[in-house]
Amino acid sequence: MKNKEVLTARLHTICDPLPQPTNRCGLAAALLAIVPDSLDQHIILTRRALHLRHHPGQMSFPGGVVEDGETLLATALRESEEEIGLSREFVHTIGALPPIKTTSGFELHTIVALVEGLPILTASPDEVHEIVRFPLKKALGRQYWHSEIFYYRGQKLSFEVCWHAGNLIWGATARVIAELRHRWHRAWPDQ
Repeated sequence: MKNKEVLTARLHTICDPLPQPTNRCGLAAALLAIVPDSLDQHIILTRRALHLRHHPGQMSFPGGVVEDGETLLATALRESEEEIGLSREFVHTIGALPPIKTTSGFELHTIVALVEGLPILTASPDEVHEIVRFPLKKALGRQYWHSEIFYYRGQKLSFEVCWHAGNLIWGATARVIAELRHRWHRAWPDQ
């Protein structure tokens, strides 16, 4: 990507408007935070803590369940602060990707944002094993991804997956990144 302004304009082109506030049950929100540093553009992912009951050790975006009276954006920002110490003052919201249904029964809404400046991030040991910088080039590059079959609760599921720094990116996280990648390549097929 040439520079931050081009990246910002392109993301505005492919993202949907922010979802409206809601009070429905079963909603979760996550932050797809892109650090637009010209030398090392990357998405901030987390590897979930190994002691967690649900999805231990899996790659994910900072995020969680929407609390009563909370907007999707507020949830994504709150969870990012709690999980990785990303203060909302560093977050420039761009838009959203369409919600997806997760295998755990949540409707996941992903907020796309740029991280301004170079905040110091700190993993919360209660929720996060490590913070992982996933290169934007790899996220958008079709050549880095392939399909794999998984069996979950008796269901046969096919996911686009990618290995990065010894971590498998799959499931809901991979589906969200795939949506971003597909939208990107629909808008700019030669990239």
